[in-house]
Amino acid sequence: MVFSKDEFELNLNKKTTYINELGLFKNDKTLNIEVIFNVNSFTFKEIIHFMELNKSSNITFKNYVFSSDFMIGSNSSNDRGKVILIENLK
Repeated sequence: MVFSKDEFELNLNKKTTYINELGLFKNDKTLNIEVIFNVNSFTFKEIIHFMELNKSSNITFKNYVFSSDFMIGSNSSNDRGKVILIENLK
């Protein structure tokens, strides 16, 4: 799930839903959800607040810098974060 106010497409090789407002998110606890924030669309305060409200064992969070070709995040609070390169941005 990608949160962004800008229209773009990430080539993630998986089903991707794009949402332009943080308040539209509904957690389906039967699914594992990877949430990606376009940090140019939302303030860090908004992103952190969203993460605090929606933290759950089925959700991971990553941050995407719109002008780059990478995301930053971790799939576990026990693991070190890492940089994930994105190929073929559209």
